[in-house]
Amino acid sequence: MDPNKKLTEWIGWIGVVLIVSAYITGVLGTISATDWRYLLINILGSAGIVYSSWRKQDRQPMILNIIWILVAILGLLRRG
Repeated sequence: MDPNKKLTEWIGWIGVVLIVSAYITGVLGTISATDWRYLLINILGSAGIVYSSWRKQDRQPMILNIIWILVAILGLLRRG
């Protein structure tokens, strides 16, 4: 496998792990959905998926995660 493709895959999978981790901590009540850490983890995770999707020209997950990032940024801005 091309090293660039391998890196792209890793970045995408790290993004998935971050988003799922944030979701689990939210469901278990470890971190609130309005906590800056939760929002930041979602931004970073979504950014990884956006990058991976962009490189693969897979538009649906890219658009979904761009929206996810914008919502998380809105949450950060509302926190003050």
